[in-house]
Amino acid sequence: MIHLRFLSQRKQQQPEWWSDRDRILIVVGSYDESEWVTSILQSRYRFDVNINDDGIVTLRRDNAPTHLHGILRSEIRNLQHLPTQIVVAPLMALERGHNILNAQGKAAFGAVLFLNRPMPIPDNWQSTVQQLNAWALKHEKDYTLYEEAQSISGNLTLTQVADIFYQNAVAEMVNLNYAAWAFKQLTQDERSVLCWTQLVSIWQIIGRLVRGGVPAVVHFVDVKFAPNSAIDEQDSEVTSLLVAIIKVLEPYVESEDVLARKTYCLSSFINSTLAD
Repeated sequence: MIHLRFLSQRKQQQPEWWSDRDRILIVVGSYDESEWVTSILQSRYRFDVNINDDGIVTLRRDNAPTHLHGILRSEIRNLQHLPTQIVVAPLMALERGHNILNAQGKAAFGAVLFLNRPMPIPDNWQSTVQQLNAWALKHEKDYTLYEEAQSISGNLTLTQVADIFYQNAVAEMVNLNYAAWAFKQLTQDERSVLCWTQLVSIWQIIGRLVRGGVPAVVHFVDVKFAPNSAIDEQDSEVTSLLVAIIKVLEPYVESEDVLARKTYCLSSFINSTLAD
């Protein structure tokens, strides 16, 4: 596999950064997709002298039947002791709480491939809760929610304010459940919320690969990440999730705040990845 050869070359050129990191994490959307992709890769590379079925494995839930081949989610931290070179895993399974290190205490994976663009699954309450939480944070000081009630009743009690906020939140929840999550159809507000949500998940995965202050190779494989760029045309925040993420980060570029400057570095990283 070309990426493993690339990582091996990096290891020879810069061993202080890349030694014992010639492993690849392939990120997909679900455990079912993970198993399917693993089976395809195993059949493709079965006769490769360097990669066998133990070298390419799927991540499994901790309660998976014991006869199934793969690595349990809770055991991924022991990757350094295994012959595994490629792990296929769902995005949400490794987004936090996992230090996957090599024997030198640095990130065990040298490269990550985001095989498909992450988007909310229809009727998935986890996505609805994330979107509703973003709405609540945005509108917690939105006094326009109460203008109509104030014009009728005058000053409102705390209980009345809470009831009005709750009613608006329920209405927003209903709208979210009926929202069509085709990226190009999103409003600016919907797109902004989606970008922050997906950015967190994507960056937490990438965070697994920079443990110990080492660099990482990151590829966004799915053409839907930037469909126009795939045909040598320019993408915008309306067509590309990556461009849209860069746009939501742009307000932090000129900030003097330390966190904002770190956010800008992340924006620059995504931009360079998109250019590649």
